[in-house]
Amino acid sequence: MLQALPLGRLLVSAGLVSQAKLDEVLAVQKTDARRLGELLVERGLVRPHALAQLLSHQLSCPWVSLQRVEVARKVLDLVPRQLAIKHHVIPIYLRGTEQEPVLYVATDDPTDDVALADCARAIGNIVVKPMVALTSEVRDALERFYGLQQAPAKSEPRVDVARPKPPLPQPPPESAEEIEVEDEPTSDPPLPLSTPPAAERLHPRAPKALVLNAPPRFLEQVRSATTKLAVDIVEGALESASTLVALHQPCAIVVTDEVYAFDRAGLSRMALDADALLVVWSDDVEGKQLEPLLDGAVKRWHRSSYEKGAIVEERYELLRDLGGRLPGSRWEVRHVRTGRKSVLKIGLRTPGDETDAIAVRREELALARVHHPGAVDLRDAGRTDLGDPYVVIEALEGRTLEGLTVARGALPSSEACAIVRQVAEILDAAHAENVTHGDVRAENVLLVRDGYGVEHARLVQWEAASVIEGKLSPKRDIAGLLGCLFQALVGRAKQEDEDPSAAPLGNVLAASFGSVKEVIAALDAAAPSAREGSHVLEAKRSMRAPAQVEPTSASEQRRHRRAPYRTPVRLEVAGLGAVDGRSEDISIGGLFVVTKSKLPEGTQVVARFALPIDGKVVSETGVVKWSRGKGDALAVGVELASPNTETTKQIERYVAFMSTEP
Repeated sequence: MLQALPLGRLLVSAGLVSQAKLDEVLAVQKTDARRLGELLVERGLVRPHALAQLLSHQLSCPWVSLQRVEVARKVLDLVPRQLAIKHHVIPIYLRGTEQEPVLYVATDDPTDDVALADCARAIGNIVVKPMVALTSEVRDALERFYGLQQAPAKSEPRVDVARPKPPLPQPPPESAEEIEVEDEPTSDPPLPLSTPPAAERLHPRAPKALVLNAPPRFLEQVRSATTKLAVDIVEGALESASTLVALHQPCAIVVTDEVYAFDRAGLSRMALDADALLVVWSDDVEGKQLEPLLDGAVKRWHRSSYEKGAIVEERYELLRDLGGRLPGSRWEVRHVRTGRKSVLKIGLRTPGDETDAIAVRREELALARVHHPGAVDLRDAGRTDLGDPYVVIEALEGRTLEGLTVARGALPSSEACAIVRQVAEILDAAHAENVTHGDVRAENVLLVRDGYGVEHARLVQWEAASVIEGKLSPKRDIAGLLGCLFQALVGRAKQEDEDPSAAPLGNVLAASFGSVKEVIAALDAAAPSAREGSHVLEAKRSMRAPAQVEPTSASEQRRHRRAPYRTPVRLEVAGLGAVDGRSEDISIGGLFVVTKSKLPEGTQVVARFALPIDGKVVSETGVVKWSRGKGDALAVGVELASPNTETTKQIERYVAFMSTEP
């Protein structure tokens, strides 16, 4: 590791702490042996995340969250326990080769070369490299892995005292909606590190302008312009510009012509890398021209937040907009290093509206607790550079229960019970962890095949979930589960005041259950074969009700292989307008689309949708070949008239990889 400036000097040079404040804290540290970063945070001089970001960017040191890290015992044993406690380090990963092994340790002060050297001496010929972590996380990890308090002040004799972990504090409700959940006593535990501080939750992030080496007269002009545009000013020196840009992500970098002449190439490259507008000011230009320039930078900053091709957190490339409550909040992404595809959900925080952000944080909390193959795998979580929380989950492609029933009508009782039974098992595992889903419905039940071709029901969209610290009430989830069973048995959603006892298996649908386990027992009694699983993706004509068989011949319906593919679709109809929906599957012949508006057979449409390989949005002419369904969910089959070469090529590649049809 290169020699780094001490932590205090780094903070002063970056403009985060004044020298006077640093001297005060250093004086306190003579009698209070806690870490410098911890004392600075306690006094409100720096924010924990800002401190970690500074160290990560300045030292090119990776940042690790220790909340969910599980460390192998053989790795923990490499650093003696007393040494780990003394230097506030956690051994995390053993990497490299057998000849040149490298041990990565998490620390809140990667500038502490003494600690790294002590660790290296203790373990012999293994290189030790630091990773940045929050002080509070390192402390918790020391308790979790070693079961001990931190080392006390050097002036006191050290006594290792085992202690239980304190109970989790109860956070205040974030909105009125969160405390009005029927009779369920919801009290979610503290949000993970991806949660922005309370002040940021109430006041969404404002654009910032970085002003470098500004003389008083020029700075006054900038302040006048930014006040009108609600832009925050960050003042700094040219030598600290790269650190300030990394910390604050400004929409504009503002300098005088004299500063620009000093380092033209460096400033231009910095602005380009940060996607910021470089504003060069001269006294020869009237001050009133500064405001329009900054206004353009602000508008550009708002527009370019999350767009196709953007990189989030330097890891996730945005490929395909999957739709959501807010535009640009749900994406198919590709990891820039591994190439692995996932789904990224961003909690967009808009002025006066935290709904989307709260939903994403709810999903993060729930999926961190629920471990069941039918739930969704949580792969990552954090905050974007704009301060919006996000989660990364596995990408799933399949057919929704809603789409299946709209297209086929009622399913055989054995298949309906098998699907709902699998969903019940997922909910049972969630309830065992004191988590409720909160939005169980046919649209959120996905039928997928695993790598062996076996069909499984998956429960998706955990954005309405709640983590309960008390007695859990399964009422809402059970009601949703029975609603899915009704739709699978009848072929449509249950009406609000409809009596379910007249439907197939009416005795189950009309029963009152106190737990999901009771629902599972009732399904097993009604359809013993439900334990064997479902087979609805085989698309046998015996799976469909007679009234739901396609009006065209089976040979015409199966001219092309198809594969599950869910993406937003807009059908533009001349003289009618646009009909929005989502696709359920795709082939080079066309799309199966679920909508809320009925389109008669023969309707000419222009279909706008994202291609399955690179996410490019295309417009293709087509015709509605069939249309069916009742109530809110309707289905149409759109045949593409003459798709362009790139559309055909991408669909063919996707179907060849994803299809299970012969």
